[in-house]
Amino acid sequence: MPTGTHLPTEHDVRVAVTEMHQAADTTGGRPTPAGVARHLGLANTTFRRRFPHIVAELAAPTSDRQPSSSRPARTSYDQLNDDNARLREHKRELAEHLEFAVAQLQRLTLDNHQLREQLETERQITRLPRSSANLRHTKGRLIHRLPKSSLGCWVSAALR
Repeated sequence: MPTGTHLPTEHDVRVAVTEMHQAADTTGGRPTPAGVARHLGLANTTFRRRFPHIVAELAAPTSDRQPSSSRPARTSYDQLNDDNARLREHKRELAEHLEFAVAQLQRLTLDNHQLREQLETERQITRLPRSSANLRHTKGRLIHRLPKSSLGCWVSAALR
């Protein structure tokens, strides 16, 4: 475990669970271990590993909760607010996933470029320059001018 990582105390976790129970009373839901972990700024696995007894309490059915038939009816405004909050959270998670995927693609692109260069060096492959000064169009075909050290002539290439 890295040093300097701040983990909440059991008291902090209990306070967070109580707050989430109070919030759940207004929405009709109940707190989940993942929700408590997110509220505390912890990874779900870290929360489950550090506080298994609290996770068990959250997972246990509670008899003191109101049955669904006695809950007050929710208005469409409340439902829209809940849906909005849920969708904002989902959008935030998707943005994080997208940011991670972009970073992975950038890293893989750099790795691919480096590996191609290593392979070309090992196999002694000479890359042909692609500058427009060395290219000439003739009758719809692209002609490439090779360096004088190679052949010193014009070579036809099917690079349309």
